[in-house]
Amino acid sequence: MAEQLGVTPNQVGLAWDLARSPQSLVISGTASPDHLRENVEAAGVHLPAEVLRELDAAA
Repeated sequence: MAEQLGVTPNQVGLAWDLARSPQSLVISGTASPDHLRENVEAAGVHLPAEVLRELDAAA
């Protein structure tokens, strides 16, 4: 999924968490500026409805 969307697997996971509940606040710890950037960019990842259904089913 991540490859098809052009994002990282971590970004898919964070975007899915955010999509499931708009009141969610994802707090990811990191010591790496690159990893922090990746996490922040996940907030802008749009997951199509089909992807959301697949992720929900897998959970």
